[in-house]
Amino acid sequence: MFFEFVITTEAKRTQANPKNTIIQLKPGTVHQIDAIFPGGCAALMHFQVYNQLFQIFPSNPDASFASDNEKISWGDAFELDQPPYQLKVVTWNDDDLYPHSLRLRFAMVAEPIPEPPTIILSHKIDLTQLEQALQEI
Repeated sequence: MFFEFVITTEAKRTQANPKNTIIQLKPGTVHQIDAIFPGGCAALMHFQVYNQLFQIFPSNPDASFASDNEKISWGDAFELDQPPYQLKVVTWNDDDLYPHSLRLRFAMVAEPIPEPPTIILSHKIDLTQLEQALQEI
């Protein structure tokens, strides 16, 4: 699965008063994230990604991604296995004049289908006795 979101944040939106955008995904494992900053952002547009109350990207608390004319990509294995399958993207824009946009892409694999349970017999069974017992029924 592949998801793409464009988030535009108006000028003068500070870190103290950020924009919160909820993005809807599907159950599964996020294995690739791309953040594309177009030219002109001048590293004034910042973002962080949260899973409920916890910041997950970047990994170090209170850090943010900010860049200009760059694509930042990283692999991960973040499981999104609890409804509502949403992440919160927190953005702010230190520019005094212009809004800036950010493009986020999430590549995911669906949750694997669980394998049927394996039956393990704890003692040996005499198949001859089993066949005789089944014939008597």
